[in-house]
Amino acid sequence: MRPIAIAPTLTRRAAASAALLALAQSRPRVAHAADGCAAGEKSDFQSLAFGKENYASAVTASRDTNVSPKEAYDVIALEADYPAGVPCATALDLGAGAGVSTQILWRNGFRNIVAVDPSRVAWDANVVKSLPPGVQFVQASSDRYLASLAADAPRFDMVVVNYALNPDKALEFARRLLVPTTGRMLAPVNVQQDYWFSQEFRLLDQSGKVYLKQGTSGGWQVTFQPDFTEPNCQGQWCPQFRGASDDTLRL
Repeated sequence: MRPIAIAPTLTRRAAASAALLALAQSRPRVAHAADGCAAGEKSDFQSLAFGKENYASAVTASRDTNVSPKEAYDVIALEADYPAGVPCATALDLGAGAGVSTQILWRNGFRNIVAVDPSRVAWDANVVKSLPPGVQFVQASSDRYLASLAADAPRFDMVVVNYALNPDKALEFARRLLVPTTGRMLAPVNVQQDYWFSQEFRLLDQSGKVYLKQGTSGGWQVTFQPDFTEPNCQGQWCPQFRGASDDTLRL
């Protein structure tokens, strides 16, 4: 799937991206989770891909590295905050890839994180093997991961999705995965049902209420890789191109 550029000049994109990044960096961050959470002060999570992401002509994940352009991570850094007043908040990182979004969640204060991806190639190549006790990786598609959860499984305080979702699926994820009232999900959602070439970032709660709609980032249209589990998926990660099951998927 080719990036779709909508900004007229590089200068405008760079200025807008710099402004967004400055805002993200200026917001207060939780240095560590509350006492008694899984990871101690000496623990750390590190992805070797963190810092390698670049500003690009759209927000679309690379099929070679599983590292999205910097615009995507600016939005995650800005919106995926550790919730105030919630001790030991939990986060779910769907489509974690090389672990850059996981590291942003860690830096934003989360110390209990589940990272999910249908392939572990990028994760194994980039994530330091000694994980903090509060971080775990699950190799599965998002649909398979949800199907594995018990009905009474604990909900998450924050869910980050790193691929495009249809609006109805975004609502399903929010309802099934989020803590009521305080939980939030940040996802690139198709602006039209089954149209995989334009999304907007949406921040939703468990009821489906939308707190953010952002169709551009750094001056460029939000365009993510499609949900390959959808039968009408379009793009190089879809079944007709990848030719592999979830268990053998190699990106």
